[in-house]
Amino acid sequence: MNSNVSKTNDCKNEFAEKFLKGRVIKNRQQIYISVETYDIIKGYLKFISDVSLIAYLDNILLQHIEEHKDTIRELFDRKVKPF
Repeated sequence: MNSNVSKTNDCKNEFAEKFLKGRVIKNRQQIYISVETYDIIKGYLKFISDVSLIAYLDNILLQHIEEHKDTIRELFDRKVKPF
């Protein structure tokens, strides 16, 4: 198999594992996104997965927090615990 095809398949699988997994969200909090962002996501999500929009966005936010937790913590500490 071509290594570029293999890398593409790996990226697709990683994306699906991170963002297209269903989640049961028992306690919810309302947030707002722009109509444009909503339309973009709804426009492709229905074709690539049957995961709910809520679960998809929750997965994206959790991944973002995980990837940037050190920076978030540093910024938080700078504001909450000034020198």
